[in-house]
Amino acid sequence: MTFKVVIFDMDGVIVDTEPLQFARQMEYLQHLGITIPEETLMKMVGGNKKMAFQIISTYCKEETSFEEYYKRFSAYYADRPIDFTEILNEGIIETLGWLKSQGYRLALASSGAPEKIEAALTQCKIKDYFELILSGDMFKASKPHPEIYQTVAQKMCLAPEECLVIEDSNYGIESATRAGMYTLAKREERFPFSQEQADGLFDSFSEVIAFLENQVLKAAN
Repeated sequence: MTFKVVIFDMDGVIVDTEPLQFARQMEYLQHLGITIPEETLMKMVGGNKKMAFQIISTYCKEETSFEEYYKRFSAYYADRPIDFTEILNEGIIETLGWLKSQGYRLALASSGAPEKIEAALTQCKIKDYFELILSGDMFKASKPHPEIYQTVAQKMCLAPEECLVIEDSNYGIESATRAGMYTLAKREERFPFSQEQADGLFDSFSEVIAFLENQVLKAAN
């Protein structure tokens, strides 16, 4: 197989946001006096804000508006913005640079809101690496629906088999798999993700580079 584009998820793959976001959601719910079992809250990890609110609203009927809930959530943390540079995953900048030097096209397909994507990529000075950036908020259904990954292929005029996806959560892995794309998952054991659908797992981004180098050698032979 010959990959022409590498498509990255953001949360958990580029920046290690998931533990921080989980802790922030827990703290804010405690502030509101809302109790949700931790195993239920775990289901929010890897999903978008709308998915999280669906879970929250079933435990607190007073929270009826997605927009109002997250407006108050943002106000609560207004004086504690996330510094994405502090949680940038090790090796990601070197990997992006290597991919570009080898002629791979790069895209980002994240469940995150556009403003969070913009903040993370700008703070970490990596926005210019990506030819295409898509947010789950642009679609009626975000991950695990495959539309976001299908749209990347369509916009970049590529077949699914020409796309390599780098993911971590079960929602993202399912989305990419349903889109017919080869998927490598960054191993995550802090959350109860099912990563079995991924075509391969890795711990270090150097393994992604080694995988692609091996694919080039196979193609040459």
